[in-house]
Amino acid sequence: MRLASFLLATAAAAEARKPLGLVALRAERPSDFFGTVSIGTPPQSFKVLFDTGSGNLVVPTTQCQSNACTVHKRFKVKASESAFTHASHDAPEITGVGNQGALFAHALGLDRPQSDVTVSFGTGSVGGQMISDQVCLGEVCATTSFIGAVEESDDFLDRGFDGVLGLALPDMSFAKSYNVPEVLFALKPSMQKVVGFRMDGGHAEVTVGGYHAAGVGEMTWAPVHNNMDGKWTIQVDGISARGRGICQQGCSALVDTGTNMLAATPPVAQALREAGPSCGDHFEFEIAGRGFAVPVRDVAVVEKGKCKLAIMEMAEGDGPDLILGVPFLQGKLALFDYEKKRVGLATVGVADKTDRISSLGLRGHMKPMQAAVEEGDFVTIALSKPAHK
Repeated sequence: MRLASFLLATAAAAEARKPLGLVALRAERPSDFFGTVSIGTPPQSFKVLFDTGSGNLVVPTTQCQSNACTVHKRFKVKASESAFTHASHDAPEITGVGNQGALFAHALGLDRPQSDVTVSFGTGSVGGQMISDQVCLGEVCATTSFIGAVEESDDFLDRGFDGVLGLALPDMSFAKSYNVPEVLFALKPSMQKVVGFRMDGGHAEVTVGGYHAAGVGEMTWAPVHNNMDGKWTIQVDGISARGRGICQQGCSALVDTGTNMLAATPPVAQALREAGPSCGDHFEFEIAGRGFAVPVRDVAVVEKGKCKLAIMEMAEGDGPDLILGVPFLQGKLALFDYEKKRVGLATVGVADKTDRISSLGLRGHMKPMQAAVEEGDFVTIALSKPAHK
């Protein structure tokens, strides 16, 4: 997983600013990324996956005796002076989640006194209780609500991270106070309401409130479909490989930093395989009138000298036709716009060392998202992918 530093810097800065704090991110799998967050008073540190496919911060608690919990760091609720557990007589206020969120809350019983909830991920599920406490990324702290797991499925047993930091839109969170980006935006009103993921070469970075413009190509914006469900789902107008067209009538696609593969429904997955690309070819995804290339080698394995696509199949239904995970995001900057509910995509070049955030601190210039942006703070997580073992 990647190495990442978490720091605060002025969005319109013409010169580097001293970081307020650093959070080291590591990568154990090529596309599983986690960073350290601290929770409580005194602080307890946890490694969390940064995931645009989910909407809540989830960490295990000492009440959890599942195998997947006991092998990871667990939050000691009683050891934190600032922790508040939502007991049966103190149900959380469900605000800012829209009609879809209200229906979701009703289905879970969150519109009546309740402290137990279940959170489902693409693989695995977590049962837990609602907790509010101070959450810090580096030295940037805010009171945030989160899910303290009391039960976890074995799907999380071998993962290198303790929990998940969801970065979906607020409608996918239990309430706005559970959505970490929204909490940060409220803390720093000068921030632009965007989260950026940039991956180029063996490095990556995440920004909240802006992005670094060095080496970034022209930005293409795609509106979010059904913006009441909280998912970063956009339209893919077509996919081509070796002259063969796929999704020519359009496919819905979830842009998901928490998925380490390209995923598709069976018909789309079969069409991608039937295109018969070699590992030297590439798929081209047409989005909002522009093509974005994905090398076949990034979504394939070589077996007996043959290139075999490694596509995760998912059930057909109400979900998207595709999940654009880390293989799609390589070589690109993806901007998730919380205010306008859209996803921006641009190709990027490998950044020069002087333009990169490292675990040693801030180097180079911090570029605003727009030249005329008002001065304000934004948060940066610099990421690095290790060499394969």
